[in-house]
Amino acid sequence: MTITLALPVLLNTHVLLEIWLIQIPPYSGVFLQLTIIASLINSISGPLMTSAQATGHIRLYHAVVGGILLLNVPVSYLFLLYGQPPVTVLVIGIGLAIVALIARLCIISPLIGLPVSSFLSSVVARVSLVSIIAGGSAFVIQMGIGDSLLATLGNLAVAVLISIFTVWLFGLDKLEKQQLANLLKSLKARSS
Repeated sequence: MTITLALPVLLNTHVLLEIWLIQIPPYSGVFLQLTIIASLINSISGPLMTSAQATGHIRLYHAVVGGILLLNVPVSYLFLLYGQPPVTVLVIGIGLAIVALIARLCIISPLIGLPVSSFLSSVVARVSLVSIIAGGSAFVIQMGIGDSLLATLGNLAVAVLISIFTVWLFGLDKLEKQQLANLLKSLKARSS
């Protein structure tokens, strides 16, 4: 569901920054978008991190994953030293987040008996499908609306609705849909 919050901001970054800031600093829009993308990638890693803690075998996990993530500083420094733009730091961070996700999966998979193919098909493929469909649909709709404040509010609402609809259709299996429906029913019953 992180995509529901991220998608409207990703698609309306410049307009939101114009509303929020008097003067927009250089690269701030791209920085915000890349930071959100990195957060989306890291959100996929959440269950793997929890699983690592639950197994009690965390030394190897922390050494490998921590080492990969710490590479961000020296690698970014080298790129900046050779004249690359500041955005490069976040792009490197995203690349290392993907490598860290792969490392997490390789370390945790044998410890908890999780087949890599199962994680890839039930988590990564679904998240990717939802992101592509929701992002693409919202982007196409946004292109036809405009850039006014009212249009931006409409874009935000449309992006949220599209992402919720896409998550429901493609992101949840039958059991998850049933659990969500039961939760909504219980919340409705409590509020009545």
